[in-house]
Amino acid sequence: MSKDYYEILQVEKNAEAESIKKAYRKKARKLHPDVNPSERATDEFQELYEAYSVLSDPDLRHQYDIGILFNREFVPPPPPPEPPPYDNSWKYSYRYDSASTFYTDYEANKRTSFWFCLVTLLFSMTFFTDLFFHHDLGTTTILGVKNKSLESLNPKDLDNVLITTDQMTFEKKASDEVLKPGDMLELRESLIYRFPSFKKQGESQFRYMSSLPTIIYIIALIVFLSGLYGITPFAKPERKFNAAIVSSFFSFSLIVFLIFS
Repeated sequence: MSKDYYEILQVEKNAEAESIKKAYRKKARKLHPDVNPSERATDEFQELYEAYSVLSDPDLRHQYDIGILFNREFVPPPPPPEPPPYDNSWKYSYRYDSASTFYTDYEANKRTSFWFCLVTLLFSMTFFTDLFFHHDLGTTTILGVKNKSLESLNPKDLDNVLITTDQMTFEKKASDEVLKPGDMLELRESLIYRFPSFKKQGESQFRYMSSLPTIIYIIALIVFLSGLYGITPFAKPERKFNAAIVSSFFSFSLIVFLIFS
């Protein structure tokens, strides 16, 4: 292999996970781009993170060790040959599957599909109410702004900053408008699902503190359109059934997002 991850982290090949973690943190503090902005340090930091990502994962470390010992890559076995065109067993299997195909009676499920679409349609409308109506949370002062990678020691977090105020701490993209200590922010939250948003005093547009609300509202729009189509009288039973499946699936996704948000 071209890179010896053990040598990069300066640990023995039988080092335990805790030793690998300590070695990574020790070197990362010296090579982090915020501390050492040179191009060489940036390359070494990326190489260090790559080594840690492999050696801290037991499965990846095992595969890496095997690669060191045998100096070869794993080659997957060839796919099994296709059955001959005149194989009797293959013909029998094909005929059996065709005979046992299940057909959905869309006409019999038309009423159920309608009610599923109606319920999901009403559910999606709560998100549009949430989008346009908010509670005012007053104002807050920014106490500190820090690059997130300084805490996580993860180069993937270099594009994010942590904003600390006298009420909360939230994360935003570093490429967005620059915020600095002492700035005053106006805060609000959505009426139903309480998604927080902010803006600098004097500005007209609020911004959400994460990208999740935007994703949720887009999914809610999909649910709304599917549910609306499913309750229209000109939709065929098969289309109503498919609309009920789509709206139900994305409604479940919305519930999952709300639970873990």
